Amino acid sequence: MRYLYQKLHGDQTPDSIVLDPVFVDRSQPPKEQISTAQLSQYVKGWGGDQQGYTDWLKQAEQGAAKK
Repeated sequence: MRYLYQKLHGDQTPDSIVLDPVFVDRSQPPKEQISTAQLSQYVKGWGGDQQGYTDWLKQAEQGAAKK
């Protein structure tokens, strides 16, 4: 999604992007329903990647959180 936001913003992006996979085993998350944002509490490596996370995107994210 970050690269899509960059494209829409008019930024130059790579033609291809390689993402590191994160394996989620069925036994890792709790039995109750959780969101993908909460998954990082149970699965090592989930949600910690900073790839494509630009300064203006961080600012836009902070601005959206205030609304």
